Amino acid sequence: MVVDGKDQNVKGQVTCQKAGGELQIGIGQPGTSGAIAVQATDANPPDIHQIALGNVDGVNLAYQKGSPGASAQATVDGNGYKFTGTATGVNTSNPMAGMVSKPFEINVTCP
Repeated sequence: MVVDGKDQNVKGQVTCQKAGGELQIGIGQPGTSGAIAVQATDANPPDIHQIALGNVDGVNLAYQKGSPGASAQATVDGNGYKFTGTATGVNTSNPMAGMVSKPFEINVTCP
């Protein structure tokens, strides 16, 4: 995963689940600051509901469909997915500073 032009060195198991026309992708250990979670439709291209990017440089970044300032697109190539866009969040050390926006790119291959 790349956020704001910096590789985040995300490590961990990739899980993918498709059911009822929906797709869920998890990368890393759920509940940890470096874990990534994607919820989207199982279409080509997927319609993204939300993406949790975890804590990046003190900012809990996420994309939520319909959120102001956030955007996301997806492409599919076989079992590979590419998600790009702009995530928003709040700096946990200075929450009064307002929303932060950062571009992101996630490339993942489902097992």
